[in-house]
Amino acid sequence: MADESLEQAMLKAAEIAKKLPEGLQEAAFNRALDHILAGPARTGGQRKTKTVSEKASVDDTANRIGELLRAIDRTAYPDVGSTTRTADRALKVLQLAHQDYDVDGLRASEIAEILSQKFRLPVKVGAVKMALQRETSTVDIRPGPGGSRLFHIMAPGDEYLAQLRAGSDAGADGGAGSRTAPKKAKASNRKRRASTKPKTEERPAGGSGVKARKRTNGRPGPKAAVAILADDGFFDEPRTISQIREELRHHKGHAYSVQELSPALVRSLRDHTLSRTRTDSGQYEYTKA
Repeated sequence: MADESLEQAMLKAAEIAKKLPEGLQEAAFNRALDHILAGPARTGGQRKTKTVSEKASVDDTANRIGELLRAIDRTAYPDVGSTTRTADRALKVLQLAHQDYDVDGLRASEIAEILSQKFRLPVKVGAVKMALQRETSTVDIRPGPGGSRLFHIMAPGDEYLAQLRAGSDAGADGGAGSRTAPKKAKASNRKRRASTKPKTEERPAGGSGVKARKRTNGRPGPKAAVAILADDGFFDEPRTISQIREELRHHKGHAYSVQELSPALVRSLRDHTLSRTRTDSGQYEYTKA
C-alpha cells in the first residue's frame, strides 16, 4: 500500500511540474512531491494544515538547497560524473556539501536536484534514495524536518572516495562493500611488476653492499604539499583552494586536483595548521592558524 501511495504521489507531482517551463520542472517535481507526501492528511473529514514550524522548515530547506546550488562551482568538482554508480555520485555530493559548504546531511531529493541541475547528471529521487540506503557502511541516515530522512557521509565514506580517486577499482562493481578486492588486485600487480623488473636494479653480485637507490618522482602528498606552502609563508594571506592549486602547479611543479587538496586542507584544519573563513560568495579562504 505504501508503494502505491508513493507512486500516486509521484504521478500527481509530475502532472504539476508539467505546467511549468522545462528548466523549472525538476525542482517543481521535488517540491511538489515533498508537499504531497507530507500532507495534506485528513482526520475526521477535515483537512490537516501545516503548523508554522512545519512551514518554516519547508522554507528553510528550499532556501538551503537554493543557496547551495548557487554556491557550488561545478568546474571545481570534475570527477562527480566520472563514475556511473548513483551511490558514488551521491556520496561525492554529500562530501563536497559537508567539507566545502558546511552542509552536513542532504535529502535524496536535494542530492538529485544538485546532480541534475548543477552537474547535468539526470537522476531520479527514488534511485538516489535506494542507492544510499544500501551504503550502510558509508552513510548515516537520520530523521530530518517534516518527516524526511537526511543522508550524512561518514568517515568510511570519505576514505572510500579517496581510494576511488586514487585509481582504486573499489566501487566499480560493488562500491564501498568491495574494498577488499582492489588490495588483491594490487598485490597481483606488484608480483607482475617484480617479475618483469630489469635486472640492472638488482644488488651487485660482487657483494659490495651498495644498495640500489629507490626511485621516486619527488611529488609529495597533498597534505605534505600544503605544509610546505605553510612553511614558506604562503598562508600569511587568505588563500582559496584554486589559488593553492595554482601555486603548487606553477611555482612548485606539482599538479593536484581539487579533490586531492580538499581532504588535505580539512586535515590541516583539524591539526590546527590552518584556519579558514567563508567569503560572501561562499568560497573558503585558508590562512595560517
